[in-house]
Amino acid sequence: MSIRNIHSFFIIWLILFSAGFIFLSWSFFWSGANAGKWTYGKLPLSGEAVLSPHSIFIPKLNLRTPIIFSRSEEKEDISQTLEQGIVHWPETGYPGEKRNMALVGHSSGYFWENSPYTEIFSHLDKLTGGDTIIIFYNQKRYSYQVEEIKVVASKSIKVMPDETDLTLITCWPPGTTLKRLVIKAKLI
Repeated sequence: MSIRNIHSFFIIWLILFSAGFIFLSWSFFWSGANAGKWTYGKLPLSGEAVLSPHSIFIPKLNLRTPIIFSRSEEKEDISQTLEQGIVHWPETGYPGEKRNMALVGHSSGYFWENSPYTEIFSHLDKLTGGDTIIIFYNQKRYSYQVEEIKVVASKSIKVMPDETDLTLITCWPPGTTLKRLVIKAKLI
């Protein structure tokens, strides 16, 4: 095999590899194109009747979606539940309690996954201190204010301490499971 053939083979391989990577990571590279499409229905604002008993609304992101309560911490069970919305992590608190409530959601997904929730938390990094997060739970409205945004190791066990009222968690950066983006908020 001549040097020219090796060079041509390498260039063809590089093009095919890059095209495959982009194709499989479609949601990561094109998440901005779907920014307005992943919201879920119309949830109540102030003064409106609460239609969904358990849901989250983040005005800055125009994110409105159901909260699904998981009874299992098994990876497979959580993955299946994430196809239905944001997941309340088992064994964490509920709105109004003096314990931390943790909610998890996807920041990216694969093109073959047929769920509107595969990128539900892809824009969570746009939140800043002072932003509002609203939780509707058992026909009541709970408002939280963002206090801290940080990126932690994926195996971090300090993500859900008891001193905060709400923690939102997603994989970070989108398209990877390298780290976790954590948003901490207090009840206001």
